[in-house]
Amino acid sequence: MKLFYIIRLFSLDIVAGALAALVFAASVMEIELKLSYYLIMALTVWLIYTADHLMDGAKTRGKSGSETANFFHTYKIPVILVFLIVLVLDFRLIVYILDEKIVQFGMGPGIAAVIYLLMNRYYDGAQKWLFIKELWVAIIYTLAIWGGPVIFGGDTVNALQMMVIASFGLIVLANVLIYSIYERESDIRDNNKSIVRDLGLTAAVNVATLVLTISMLTALTAYMLLDASLTIILPLLLISASMLLILSFPGIFSKGKRYGIFADLALLLFLLVLIG
Repeated sequence: MKLFYIIRLFSLDIVAGALAALVFAASVMEIELKLSYYLIMALTVWLIYTADHLMDGAKTRGKSGSETANFFHTYKIPVILVFLIVLVLDFRLIVYILDEKIVQFGMGPGIAAVIYLLMNRYYDGAQKWLFIKELWVAIIYTLAIWGGPVIFGGDTVNALQMMVIASFGLIVLANVLIYSIYERESDIRDNNKSIVRDLGLTAAVNVATLVLTISMLTALTAYMLLDASLTIILPLLLISASMLLILSFPGIFSKGKRYGIFADLALLLFLLVLIG
């Protein structure tokens, strides 16, 4: 359990989920990615989430309701040093290994991620619809995962692949919504932006449920009408069902932050595509 706590503290479970999603995307686009591409994705995801934790820690100054934010504030110096080393390594890998077309595309999600971090920290405008945190994360994450596979696949996406990408994006949105729903009290205490604070708990749960329902219906439609492989559709259905389960039993999943553990582990089900 202590090892698992450390894995979650440093967002390594999120990195694993991103890599599983990348394996899934490559399979759907029927291409094979180099191991260096997976390494760059892992480092980039870790950098973004670590930067977010460091900014949360700086904002609350070690007095957050989140253990992660407090940890990153307390040990900010060594974490920043490691962050800079990984940043330089990641930059060099991107420049010397990735194709120019991939780098050009990656600038979009990269800039969007920087804007997200800054707005999440400083934006406090009246037009809250300009920054819906959960939607920003879902869009950036989906673009980052699918951009490379789509480009390597020839820049063409058929109807089946479009429906799979749509179902995937909705799952990511639901994953982020689950965190906001279960961490609403901590977000209120730390004055963090959250859709739950704007809509209310009941409305947020209804939105997450609707998002997952649409994701499942989209996947089922692709299976029945477009002759999608079961190994592609099954992960989408199982992950959506798992997240609906988390939403349905808050009393169980709120204990020991089980919601985060199971929501992130559910993403590893994307690896089921390897069965094919």
